[in-house]
Amino acid sequence: MRCVLPEEVDLQDLMMHFCRNEILPRLPKPIPLILIDGDSGTGKTTLSQKLYFSAPHIFSNPIALDDCLEKNKRYYFSYLNFDLLSAKIKEASRFQRVPIIEGIQALKVAEKLILKDFFHIYVCEYSFISSPNILRVPQPELFDDSVSAEEFISKHVVDSPLREELVSYHKEYHPERCANLLIRRIIET
Repeated sequence: MRCVLPEEVDLQDLMMHFCRNEILPRLPKPIPLILIDGDSGTGKTTLSQKLYFSAPHIFSNPIALDDCLEKNKRYYFSYLNFDLLSAKIKEASRFQRVPIIEGIQALKVAEKLILKDFFHIYVCEYSFISSPNILRVPQPELFDDSVSAEEFISKHVVDSPLREELVSYHKEYHPERCANLLIRRIIET
């Protein structure tokens, strides 16, 4: 069965409702740091912003890993400024707010920063996990237990400097399988 929303529904309001009524009740108490993981274009930034706005008395402004990258670099993880990222996390904690960190390779970042107490949300598209010029992985196959995510990424990722990093990250961390909350965002194609 498919639910069709009337045209008058504000999708921003719907996202806020989802954060308040679906995500917040699932978080452990006290709420730890929130990691929002997923590939480019899956809605991590939008989700982090809506989660913040759904409870600004609880959460800090989201911290985007992309904002901690050295500019014009071809790879990702090795060019993250971890001092800047640590300072942003400390700043959020100083005001007694729960930090929200969003970006690709979030579990690897958490390991590097020795973050142990966090709630991991993995966001993916339902019809395709897609990043412009990076991923084109059919969703049903990605969650087929007989085929690993890294096998699909290695077959379907368009050659780019991030390819090796993404394959390695999915192979080592299996973020789509070990998340505390997996959000499959339905995309009409």
